Amino acid sequence: MTLLGVDQTMACNELNQSCGGQVRLSWLREFYDSCCDNELWEFVARAYLLHLLGCTIFANKSATYVRTHYLELFRDLPTCRRYA
Repeated sequence: MTLLGVDQTMACNELNQSCGGQVRLSWLREFYDSCCDNELWEFVARAYLLHLLGCTIFANKSATYVRTHYLELFRDLPTCRRYA
């Protein structure tokens, strides 16, 4: 909730719909668009990076979900540029 800036209701709804500690990539794209419209750039960056991980590096078999524990990697955005 903190790292993406969503309220508890929105987070619970998405986690219930996706059956656990993951979010749907489609929901993440909608969330990204919403954050762009509201100019919430820190949340935009995290949503983009999480989506990128979910679509490429850590894609699951269905290619529709990404685990939320990867968000911890983006807690401190300035240090992300040092990841190799």
